[in-house]
Amino acid sequence: MRGDENMSNPVIRFDEKEGHPIYISQRELRLRYEMPVGEIYSFFKGLEEGKVLASRCEVCGQLYFPPQGACPKCREQKMGWVDLSGEVELLAFTQIFVRPQSFSAEQPYFVGVARCKQGVNILARIANVDDPKKIRVGMRLKLRAERTPAGVPIYLLEL
Repeated sequence: MRGDENMSNPVIRFDEKEGHPIYISQRELRLRYEMPVGEIYSFFKGLEEGKVLASRCEVCGQLYFPPQGACPKCREQKMGWVDLSGEVELLAFTQIFVRPQSFSAEQPYFVGVARCKQGVNILARIANVDDPKKIRVGMRLKLRAERTPAGVPIYLLEL
């Protein structure tokens, strides 16, 4: 079954291993997200200003990315902000060939996990890479914020 088929009628197929029936229904699903961001509004404001921010508990010192509005470790709500933008070390990466619908018009792309000098790991898209031979685990990348062509602020890794 191809991902672009329009299946208005469900199909029953059978599991190859044990022969169990599997119900398959494929249809377009559109989602609209509305998320209250109250305590982490500074994260989104930072992206708009070109910074990638993590939250730090002012009581126990724990650093969080993605940012948290309250500390999961000590449960305090006294959180500050730390700018993570700058040089990071690539820990792992992969190339995405099967893209979600919202990225279907794009060529296959890379995502990676990188460690910031502050010690937190970040999962992000790696920009401007078309050949896996150009990147390797352990190399230095830059973590930065930018706007998409649609004007949405995002963070990414780049060579």
